[in-house]
Order: sequence, then structure tokens, then C-alpha cells
Amino acid sequence: MDLGSQQVVILGAGIAGLSAASSLLQRGIRRITVVDEQPAVFTRASGMNAAIFRPLETDPVLAQLAAQSLVILERLQASSSLPLLRKTGLLMLSSEERVLSLMNEQAQSTGIHHERLTARAAEQQLPGLHLEPDTGALWSVDGGVLDPHELGQVLARQALGAGVQFFLGQKVTRLLLGGQGHCVGVELLDGKRLEADAVVLCTGSATGRLSFDIDAPLPLLPLQRHLAILEPERAFDPRAPVVWQLGRELYFRPESGGVLVSPCDETPQTGMPQAQLSALCDLADRFSHLYPDLARARVRSFWACVRTKAPDTRPVIGEAPTVSGLFYLAALAGFGMSCGLGCGEILADCIIHDRQFPDVSPARLYLPLSTFASSSNMRSAGV
Repeated sequence: MDLGSQQVVILGAGIAGLSAASSLLQRGIRRITVVDEQPAVFTRASGMNAAIFRPLETDPVLAQLAAQSLVILERLQASSSLPLLRKTGLLMLSSEERVLSLMNEQAQSTGIHHERLTARAAEQQLPGLHLEPDTGALWSVDGGVLDPHELGQVLARQALGAGVQFFLGQKVTRLLLGGQGHCVGVELLDGKRLEADAVVLCTGSATGRLSFDIDAPLPLLPLQRHLAILEPERAFDPRAPVVWQLGRELYFRPESGGVLVSPCDETPQTGMPQAQLSALCDLADRFSHLYPDLARARVRSFWACVRTKAPDTRPVIGEAPTVSGLFYLAALAGFGMSCGLGCGEILADCIIHDRQFPDVSPARLYLPLSTFASSSNMRSAGV
């Protein structure tokens, strides 16, 4: 393949799209165009999340992607005067020994610094934390908080410096097919056509809509999640670690003088995300045992965001089984900040070396159009 002549159009300027562009540039592809209907990079899911870098996972695929992303983050740091990742530490809590053992095994295999802690030792990491005696923990100094804005700017600056074209504030209306069902580009709302040898869908919850129209549908589900920033009665240590409880899911960390929290809820989303007050009640109930001070805290702000999942919760990376030239980097399911950079590396290998990675390949999820009852039902579900 003559890399210098290859034209790649990437739809989406979030962590997925800019990671794809960065990895392709690293491998020698220079003719890249990034399109996003938002006026700036990292605007939607990539800019409205908890910005947690979580390298501890039970799933070996996610664990490897997070470890790979950590290496890339350290490389990108040289291009920023601000810290891209503040390693405040990550405390993972679970009452299931099987879960902790799996997470410990993956951390060992990927080289993530970590140690097992008892409930009492875990409480010493954050005064005010109350754990049941049967709760275990994993502690990692490699976890912490990302700066999504700065990360997006670093990736965008590098892309622009390498000649990548950006079409921001531009909506894609359809994918273009050529002979033998090959994707040859995209059409914008104003009628402009962008030709390409490869088109990469990094469009989050819109991925299903675009691929459905050309008979390459995937069962991706957009899900709404709530986040809030609380102001506790007593000062919360701004250097405190990220705490993530598994099982009855909950996470929290310091943020702008308060505490950013989420009940890790997931409800199917069909329109714009809308925050529901019931989520605050759920948060108060969960904190009443784990960290009582936060159960009584004042709510400073409260919002909902969207993440898109595949049925097996793994990302979707690779070429569409039925449409050559169409690639996915999608379904980052809320772990985009932890794994997105590593996902970009896989996508680049798929395009340049024509490789398939079965654990994340779209082929594992592909359903022919005839299996769906009607296109109207699919579109209404956001698939």
C-alpha cells in the first residue's frame, strides 16, 4: 500500500476520532480529513465524562487497551505544558473475590502498578470511607484524572501540524458507496462530497444511524448516565484518589473544590440526554453507607451524558464485514478516556495492514438487514 496516496476520512472529533488520526499519522498516512458536526473537538461524550483514567479491569481486552493508552499518554505529555494525567491513585472496591482476582491478574499481565488491600487498609487511603469487613480493594498509583480539554488540544494541534484537514460544524448526511459495495466517501449537509479510500466511523451514538443506511448495521445501544458535582459540609481533600465501587456501582473523585460523582446508571437513550432527579436519590442512598458525608452534600451541578455500548461491552474496531473501505472505532462504552488512545492503534493496523482483531472486530456483532423488523424501529432505538 502506498501510504502517501491513501485518503482517510474520519467522522468524529472526540477521543476515538483524534486517536485514530494520531495513530494513522504515526504510521505514515498524511491525507486525513476529520469531520464533526460540533464546532470544536472533544465536545460531546469526550468532553462531558468523568475524565477518570482507570487501568484496572477484569476484561483482558480493556486491560490491555488501558495499558497501551497509558504508554501513549506519556508520549503525548512531551507536547503539553499541562499534565495530561494527574496520577492521584485509583481505589477499586469489591466484595467479590473473583472480581478482585481477575483484576489483579490483568494488572499483573499488563504491567500496571497495583497492590491488594484489605477493607481497613483501603479506608486509610481516604478518611471518611466506610467499608464492610468483607470488602476488598485494589490500589493503583497509575490511575487518576485526565485533562480531556488539554488532551483534545494536543491531539488536534499535532493533527493540524501534520496537515490534517478539519471540517468542524459540518453534518454528514450519508456515506457514499461505489462499485461492489465499497465505501468511497461521505456527503455533507451542504452537498459537498469528500472522497476517501477509507471512511472511519467514530461518531458515538450516531454510528448506528449512518451504518444502517448502507446495510452495515450493528447492535449498538446508546445509554444515558448521570453525573453530579457535590459540595460536602466538610472540606474534601483535593488530592484524594479516585474511588470506584464495583457491584453496586458508584465512583467519585475531587473536582473544582467539590466532588464529582456518578451512580454508573445506564438507561436506553433515544433523544438528547435529560437529567432525572431520581438519580440523585439513588446517589444519596449509595453514599449513605460508603461515604456518609457525601450523602448529605449539597448538589452544585447535575447532568446526563451518553455512552454507546456493544452487547459484550467491548469496543468495535475494524472493517465492516459487508462494506469494504468502511471502518468502525466505536462503542467505547464510557471507557474512552482510559482506552481510546489504544483503540486508535488497533484501528490504524486494521487500515494499513488489513488486519482483523477478533475480540473487537465488527464481524462478531454483524446482523444482516433482513433480521430487523423495520427500519423505523431501528432508527427510533438509535441503532
